[in-house]
Formats: sequence, C-alpha cells, structure tokens
Amino acid sequence: MVKYELPFDFISTEYKHHEELLVQNAIANGYRKFFCIGGDGTLHHMVNGIMKQRHTASNNILIAVIPIGTGNDWVKNYNISSNPEKAVQIILNNTIPKCS
Repeated sequence: MVKYELPFDFISTEYKHHEELLVQNAIANGYRKFFCIGGDGTLHHMVNGIMKQRHTASNNILIAVIPIGTGNDWVKNYNISSNPEKAVQIILNNTIPKCS
C-alpha cells in the first residue's frame, strides 16, 4: 500500500449514537473531512451528526467510507469501493466519486 502523509486525529465511539456527538464536536472545532470506518450504522450516525450541526453547510463536509461492518449494504448499493486506499484518495483529492 502506498504511504501517504495525511495528518489525522482518530477517535472511537464509546456508546450508542456517540458518532453524532463526535462529528458535531469535530465540525465545531473546524474539521471538515472525515473517514467513517465501520458499517451502515456508523455511517448513518455520522451523517446524522453532519446534518444536525449548524456550524457549516453540509456540502462543506467530506466523508470517505472504509466499510468494515458486517453487511455494508449502503456501500454496496452505491457501488463504493471497500479499498481503503480509494477512501484516502477521496480525502486527499477533495473529490466525490461518481456512483454507478
């Protein structure tokens, strides 16, 4: 795997729906790019946090998914790669891949 110099902070959830609060706090502190490392539930709660926050328009937020859940139905439905390198490229390039 190609190594990238990508500064990041990492935080894990500690309880149910914690993702929403974590994302909201990060956005309040200036973060605009996120990796969702998890499954459908984790992604759902992160998106809820983005949509509920009032610090910036949601289209200013970029979220890349590294699916490690059991079903990963959302990423399958939208043909999103499970390759972590592609998720890193989304963040590095500030791009949104076209879903087929």
